[in-house]
Amino acid sequence: KTGEKVWVLPNGRLLTPAGKQVFLGAYPMGVAMHPSGKLAYVANAGKAKAVQVVDLAAGQVVQTVTEPYIYRWLAWSPDKGRLYASGGPKSPSFRYAVDSAGKLKKDKTYAAKYGCLGLGPSADGKSLYCNVMSGALSAADKPRPALWRLDAESGEVQNAATLPAVPYDLAVSAGKWVYALSWSPGTVYRVDSQLWADPQPNDG
Repeated sequence: KTGEKVWVLPNGRLLTPAGKQVFLGAYPMGVAMHPSGKLAYVANAGKAKAVQVVDLAAGQVVQTVTEPYIYRWLAWSPDKGRLYASGGPKSPSFRYAVDSAGKLKKDKTYAAKYGCLGLGPSADGKSLYCNVMSGALSAADKPRPALWRLDAESGEVQNAATLPAVPYDLAVSAGKWVYALSWSPGTVYRVDSQLWADPQPNDG
C-alpha cells in the first residue's frame, strides 16, 4: 500500500480499486454470496486456509473458519441452508450449516482420502457431485479420474463415472446432466446422472 487508495501489486503495477477494500486471508480463490446479498463467503487457499464470512456493508470479516485444507470451490445447497467447500485434490471437503445470522458451523466431511476438484449438490439436495483427480472405489480398482455421486448425508459413493482426463470443475444442470470440466485438454464432459455411463473422449 502506498497511499489511502493506491496499492502495489506483486508485479509492481499500481492499482486504485473502487469501493471498499476488505483485508482477507492469504490467497483468496473462491467466493459465494449469501442469498440476502449482505454477506460473502471467501475460500482462502494460502498458508492459513479458511472460509471467511464478510459483512459487505460494514466491510469487515465477521467469522473465520480455519481448516487444514481449503481450495477454491464453494457451493450452496438448494435450500441455501448449507454451504459446501472443497479442500482440493486428495483433501477432505466440508459442509457447513448456515444459521440465521449467516455464520457457519461444520457438520459434515466428505471424500477425506481423494478430495473434490469441483463439487455441487443435486437439485433435490440429496446428493453431492464430486470430481476426483484419481480415485478408486475398492482396493482392487485402479485409481482413475472420475465423477462421483455421494449421498449428501452418509457421504457414501452412490455412483461413479470414469472420466477420460483429470477434471478441474463441474456444473450441475436443473435436469439430469452433470458437466465435468477438464483443464487439460480443455474439454467439458457431459455425464447422464440417471444412466452413469462413462463419457468417451469424443463425448467432450
